[in-house]
Amino acid sequence: MKKRTIIGIMFFFILFAFLANTWAGSDQDLEQIKKAIKEKGAKWEAKETSISRLSPDERKKLLGSFRPESPIMEVTESLSGVQLPDSFDWRDYNGYDWTTSIKNQTSCGNCWAYAACGILEAKVKIVLNEPGIHTTSMDLSEMFLTSCSGRGCDLGWDQTSTLNFIKSNGVPDQACFPSSYPPLPYCADTCDSKYLRTIYLQDWERRFLGTVDSNDINTIKDKMMNYGPVSVHLDVYSDFYNYGEGIYEHTYGDYEAGHAVSLVGWGVSGVDSFWIGKNSWGSDWGLDGWFKIRMARSGVGIDQDIWYITSVDSASIPRISVTSPVDGDKWMVETSHTLKWLSPYFSGDVKIEYSTDGGSNWDIITGSTLDDGSYSWMSIPDAPTSNGKIKMSDASDGIPWVLSEGAFYIITLGDVNADGGVGIADVVYLVNYIWRSGPEPYIMEAADVNCNWFVNEADVVFLVNYLFRSGPEPDC
Repeated sequence: MKKRTIIGIMFFFILFAFLANTWAGSDQDLEQIKKAIKEKGAKWEAKETSISRLSPDERKKLLGSFRPESPIMEVTESLSGVQLPDSFDWRDYNGYDWTTSIKNQTSCGNCWAYAACGILEAKVKIVLNEPGIHTTSMDLSEMFLTSCSGRGCDLGWDQTSTLNFIKSNGVPDQACFPSSYPPLPYCADTCDSKYLRTIYLQDWERRFLGTVDSNDINTIKDKMMNYGPVSVHLDVYSDFYNYGEGIYEHTYGDYEAGHAVSLVGWGVSGVDSFWIGKNSWGSDWGLDGWFKIRMARSGVGIDQDIWYITSVDSASIPRISVTSPVDGDKWMVETSHTLKWLSPYFSGDVKIEYSTDGGSNWDIITGSTLDDGSYSWMSIPDAPTSNGKIKMSDASDGIPWVLSEGAFYIITLGDVNADGGVGIADVVYLVNYIWRSGPEPYIMEAADVNCNWFVNEADVVFLVNYLFRSGPEPDC
């Protein structure tokens, strides 16, 4: 027992010494960074952060961006002519935030996926003119890209390859393909109707600016204003881990690796111009997860390359998808059924309508209901049809609207062949079912025309009496 106690005490002191040495080294680095910032006259503050407290190996796991290997010539082109203001920020454009929340890639080196998803999320909101899309809704799955591309957490990737992958394979929302560490080793179908929840970009462009001058800076601003946030590659040096606030530029430390982030705007502080960047290291790093970085002279090459999405087909974005009823469903009049839908990229209340003639005319089920994915249609109207449709739309303006897939039936009591009415054909159909083993009524309740909870020859007599002798109408 004493031997175990002695070993435990020794282990504790060894661990304490190791941690103390690590902490001391971290404090020493921080002081060196602060000294270098002061000597250079840089305009940012270094501090201990959630990232700087990690070990060197753990910090490097947060990186993993490459510049494309294939050479590309510098592009010179005219600007769009839009007036470029001194400051611009997609987080507050026309009074709305068009970006999405800061995320945390934790110990996975898939920054390339976070940068690409970040600009696509913003682009979708811009294309739809829907800045208010719920943060939890407009949250694309970086882990889908990580797993399904085969890159995983350790191989890294470039933005060109990442955006091409999204163009070909799309990316679903986070709830459909949630994060898992380690990432899934295969591209699994992790949710129902994934094809309804997957967004594809239509096209994207890259601009390699090379040696950055004022015209190149204006090109970046022009593309950002016209197309939305852009993704970029930066060379991370060890002082970047300690960024606290201000306008970052490299002042101290060795090169670590490449990192992908996005730029959402720019500004000016005194004589210093800066970009506004979005990182993927959580909200307890930097300016609540954001950062400012010196324009053109940051020392990390952040404005040498930009990638931006030029088009997303708004019609392909599944804002609302009706999942019930589906083609061929048979619902009895005066019964209750639940209407269901998916709306991963929609915000607001939902208006629901129905049609009995395939969509030529519409009646309202509800003018406004919460966007929670389901609504109880308490009493199916007495309007039999074999060509029913459900339409769902934004309660505020009626758009976008989407129809249920195919056609569903509304069946009345006695309409055993589901043709939208009660007639001689129903008698033939019911006789054939009872005595000749013919096809079953589309809804068994429709055949129980005498309402005794059984389907037999008595129902044939009742139906004949109703049709030919003006007998009592079926009415359960």
